[in-house]
Order: sequence, then structure tokens, then C-alpha cells
Amino acid sequence: AACARRRRASDAPWSLDWDERRHRVSVSGSRGEEAIEVVVARGDSQTTKTFRSFVVAWRPEGDAKAAYEAHTKRPHDGNAEELRLFFDEAGGDARAPSRPGLIHCTLPTRVKAPTPKSHLDGPFLLSVDRHTLDARHPWNAALLERGLGELLAKLLDWAARRARKNAAETGSAAAPAEAVLRDAYARLPVLVRSPEGRLTTTVAGAPISLARLDDALRRDALLPVLPIGR
Repeated sequence: AACARRRRASDAPWSLDWDERRHRVSVSGSRGEEAIEVVVARGDSQTTKTFRSFVVAWRPEGDAKAAYEAHTKRPHDGNAEELRLFFDEAGGDARAPSRPGLIHCTLPTRVKAPTPKSHLDGPFLLSVDRHTLDARHPWNAALLERGLGELLAKLLDWAARRARKNAAETGSAAAPAEAVLRDAYARLPVLVRSPEGRLTTTVAGAPISLARLDDALRRDALLPVLPIGR
């Protein structure tokens, strides 16, 4: 995600030499969905990984913008900020024990992401040592509340479309629809419905509203259902 974060999907592949390895990165996709291919070469050997990434943009204003400027002691540049959910598509069997993802601010922090097997990357305001963050800080809270629910809706929408496509391709080598959906659901955070009816999850000890996910679940065909009469 750090490699692809500021690249547009239309950009040509690019390379980064790091830790005696050459990383060749290519990004494809549109409408907030990306496939990021990273080819890592060292000597005569190379490995390839493909990451699935979902992106939402948010233009800060009000209390969040003021909190950012107070924390950084500089004005916000007015550009949109991006929050990204990403994971390795070859991340293993969804039935295996889930490993926690991490929250990134370009580089990883020590804060667990709420999404198992998936990572969050965004312009969070961190502690001085860059290891932790305060999810109750107005900037961090606004970034999470504006973005996390929508990212999870994008994940479910992508999984639903992929499952339908794979189910229609009888005899193909694509993953069965059941496996696609199981993997996507395994990446969801712990969801809590408050007595007032709000859908929330917890990030770094703070409750975060997932209103945008709740709206999408009510509005869009994100979950599989049996045909009427079955």
C-alpha cells in the first residue's frame, strides 16, 4: 500500500530498490478498487504478490481540520485524504485462524486494525514514536468514521460480484463462490449493534460508527440470499 498509495490506476509500472531487492509495482483498477501487483526480484529469483485494495477519499473540514492544524501546527493543504483497506489475495484459507491486520500511516504502526487478515492505511496522526494512535482524536475519528464503513461495503460488494461471476463460470479454475464469500466475511471486524440501533466497531479502544456500511447493507445487494420459494 505504501508503494501504490499515491499512484493512479492509469500509471505505468514503476520500480523501487530497497533492501537489496527490486520491487516492481503495477496498479490497475477504477472506482476505488485496485489490484496491486508487486514483483520482488533478488539476483536470479523473484516472487509475485497481488494485493486487493479498496480506497475512499475524504476532504476534511470543521473540527477535524482544525484538530489537524492544531496538532501539526500548519494549515491543511485542502486536498482530499485517502483511507485504504488492503490485503494479500493469496492470504490463505479463510477457515484458518485469523491473524490481525495492522494500521499503517504509509509505514505500519503497532496498532491492530479491526479487520482480520487485512490492513488499514491512511494519514493518521500518530504518537511521537509513530507506534500508536488515539482513535478518539477528532482527526483520526473523522477519518475512520467517514471511511471505514464505506471500505467494508466496497469489500462486500466486490466479494458479491466475484462470487456471482465465479458461480457462472462452471468448470473454471476460479475459487468457488462459497470460498470467496467466506474469505470476505472473515475480514470483517467485530460488529456491534447499540441499543439505539447504531452499527459500530472498535478501533484502538474507541467505538467507531459504521453508518455507511449499515446504509449499504440496507440499500445494495451485498449479501447472498436464497431465491423466493426455496
